[in-house]
This record gives sequence, structure tokens and C-alpha cells, in this order.
Amino acid sequence: MADFFNPSRQPWKALGRAVDFVGLSLCCAFCCLGVVTAGASLSALYYTVVKVFRHDEDGAFGIYFKSFKDNLKQGCIVTLICLPVLAAMALGYIILRGNAVSDSTAAVMFSIYYALLIVPFGTILNIIPLMARFSYSTRELIKTAFKMTFAHLPSTFITVLLAIELTGWTVIYWSPVFVTPAAWALLSSLFWERNFEKHMSEEEIAVFRGPGRDGEN
Repeated sequence: MADFFNPSRQPWKALGRAVDFVGLSLCCAFCCLGVVTAGASLSALYYTVVKVFRHDEDGAFGIYFKSFKDNLKQGCIVTLICLPVLAAMALGYIILRGNAVSDSTAAVMFSIYYALLIVPFGTILNIIPLMARFSYSTRELIKTAFKMTFAHLPSTFITVLLAIELTGWTVIYWSPVFVTPAAWALLSSLFWERNFEKHMSEEEIAVFRGPGRDGEN
């Protein structure tokens, strides 16, 4: 009987991971409520999901809150820079979409605008894993994210679609908030981590995956 309740047994480990998945999603959503803390919250979520669900580390919530604390200052600065850009993008989207309903030329302009959004939105999105995984000045962080958008355009397109679809689904129905933040991070990591490893040495990859690195970034 004692062996049945052993936390190392697969059923209990799977249950623990499910609790981590939901708990991390809720922690991220809660920490995003401050708006300016959204960058640090999403960055910490990404880092923790990679560590826990891809590299099988324990202590999900400890990793999350340490990463959140480490990235809070830069995350707030980056978020304050990105918010006006996101607002301008949203305003342009609303105006052009409204005009596209009754004007064929405006419909073409809207299609072009929508396609071009991948550059600014992809850059903002790429900041999240870069801030989670590496140390940059704020200027270099944004510059690197911009370069990454073009260097890995297909994967940027996919991660942008993932973010838009999962965010839209969550905003409309709300209940998916229990899983969508962590699902977004995990699915996006399939592309971002592969891209990162193309620019990292085997030693750097091994250090990140190895033991004794919980919460560092």
C-alpha cells in the first residue's frame, strides 16, 4: 500500500504534472493582471514549461516565481515599450477591417496589413523566449527578436498563429485559461527551442538541460 502512494510512480507523477500545467497557467494569468508585468509573467511561464515539461525538472512553482522575479524589471520595461505598438496594431486592424466590409480596395489593403502584422507581432512574441533563456540588454533583446523574426519566418508565423488562436479562444470562453497559457508555451517551445539550438554550442545546450539550473536564466 505504501508503494502505491509513492510519488515516483507514474500515475502520481502524471497527476503532479497535470497540477503543474494548470497551476502554471493560472499563475501566469494572475501575474498578467498587472498589465506591465505581462512580459515577465509570460517569460517565466515559458522558461518553467521548458524546464519542467521538456527537461523533466521538479519544483515548477519555485522555478516560475524565481524566473518571474529575475525578469521583472526588464519585463516591465519591455512591456511598456510594446504596449503602444500593440495598441497601434489593434487600432489599424479595427479601422481597416471595418472599411473592408464595404470596399474592395480596402479589403485588399486589410489583407496586406494583416499579413504584415507578422513582423511587429512576431518580434514582440519572440522577445518572450529570448528574455526567458538568455541575458540581453533591452536594446539588444528587441534587436535580436527582430532578427529572429526574419531568420525563422516560418516558425514565427506558426507561433504567431498559436498565440492569436489560443488567446482568442481564451478571451471568448474564459474557461480555457486553465490550460491555454501553458499549452501555448509548450507548443511554441517546439519551434523556439529548435531555433535556439541552431545558434548554441553543445556545451551550452547541455548546461541548460543539466541538473542544478532550476530557475536560472
